[in-house]
Amino acid sequence: MSWTDNLQDASLRGVPFKVDEDEATFGRRTQTHEYPGRDKPWVEDLGRATRRFSVQAYLVGDDYFEQRNRLIEAIEKPGSCTLVHPYYGEMTVTVSDEARVSHTREEGRMCRVSFSFIETGNCHFLQPVLRPEPNWPTPAPYWMTVFLRHSHPLAWTGCLIFFRAAFWTMLLP
Repeated sequence: MSWTDNLQDASLRGVPFKVDEDEATFGRRTQTHEYPGRDKPWVEDLGRATRRFSVQAYLVGDDYFEQRNRLIEAIEKPGSCTLVHPYYGEMTVTVSDEARVSHTREEGRMCRVSFSFIETGNCHFLQPVLRPEPNWPTPAPYWMTVFLRHSHPLAWTGCLIFFRAAFWTMLLP
């Protein structure tokens, strides 16, 4: 069995074309966090990167004008669509950027089409996560506020310092 036996017939929205060359990018999305006093950064993995593909296709035959027009129409339709990629198989994509069509006299009865697309998923919005309310310090009881209002001003200042320290220590891990 030859590797060419595994290739699939390429098409976009059901419009067939031949592939001369293709290119794809794959990877991960990351965010690098650098901190003062640390020699190594922490890298946060944000999931799989967007898969991007570019195809250099050609159409050949006595009816290549009609094939070209159908392919241009399929490329210009809005929204996502089904692409059958000869190497990666069937996928849902959105055509990105502009397509280029070229004709040469030396290559009669054929044209070349270059276009790019992005693998498209479903539109899912992040769902809010319900978390338990934090254990915030409760306000001072009424009798304590009355006592502090009628006592020495330094007692009130000391109380503020105490409550602020208690609040910030609760936020620390």
